[in-house]
Amino acid sequence: LAKVGSVAQRLQRYFAAAAQRGGTKSAEEDEDTDDELAEGGADLTGQTGPAKEPEAPVGEMEDMISFCTGVSADAVGNLLAPLFFLACMFFSDETQFLFNFGIMKEYHVYYLGFYLFMIVFQFICDVLSVNIVDLFHRWRVLDYLEFCQYRFRTRTYDWKGKESNYDEMLCPHQRSVDQLCFSEQYYFVTTLCTLGTLGWMLGLQIIFANQWNIFNDPASPVVLLVAALACRGGVAVVNSTSSLLRIWVVRPEDVRLYNQAGLGRLFDVQTQPLNANTALAGNFGLVPHRPQPPRGSAHEGWPEPQPYDAKGMER
Repeated sequence: LAKVGSVAQRLQRYFAAAAQRGGTKSAEEDEDTDDELAEGGADLTGQTGPAKEPEAPVGEMEDMISFCTGVSADAVGNLLAPLFFLACMFFSDETQFLFNFGIMKEYHVYYLGFYLFMIVFQFICDVLSVNIVDLFHRWRVLDYLEFCQYRFRTRTYDWKGKESNYDEMLCPHQRSVDQLCFSEQYYFVTTLCTLGTLGWMLGLQIIFANQWNIFNDPASPVVLLVAALACRGGVAVVNSTSSLLRIWVVRPEDVRLYNQAGLGRLFDVQTQPLNANTALAGNFGLVPHRPQPPRGSAHEGWPEPQPYDAKGMER
């Protein structure tokens, strides 16, 4: 169903693009003249002058964010899989997890070693996947992540989720993911939610394996009440501790560092609101002078392409 939906979506984009362009070009019209190349390419709409800067389709932008979300979630899962298997080994008699899968106790260490050994190759596969979508789909994953890093470093609140300026170009279920900018706060929330889900699964398996009826136990309400109070108290302690230790506080030197690196000139938040659509399209609210590539980025040291180099300008 996912493949069929993807093919149908691509066909809709193709027909929409063909309708906007007025059909396909003939073989004689496929090549631009020298004057058109100097002016930025031929205009299929009949207008003269330099070609307008294309904007990234919203559908491709949402697909790219979904891809980044999947890769990040898989990375968290790959890191926590050995920890969950270790918990199953420690509570093997209570959970009966490994016994139900036919894994004997003398073979536990081999499975744990396999999980640890596969982590490196899983990250290598993730890196290759990012390069593949960059070459095949032309998704600017690294540019988008650099843009997210800039937004996180120059945020207005210590917790990024407190900001209310969502990117309305995205669908509603992706705005909160884009709001956290795939930062350390995003991975903190993802890891915390994953650990809670794994603990919930472990506890339910212990209940089912021992055939314990929680509704028939008179101590269940007391246990649930103590657990709820402990969770609420833990939230209060963590919030007060984070404020005391100034964790994730926006420091002025971070903003000044990004301005010195060229990102402050590249992303002009005073002249144009920023969103993921403008980031993917390369329209960052440029100031009149040409900014330099950020130091340490993938674009540092690259020669600037000529206007007629379509692939270079897109990259």
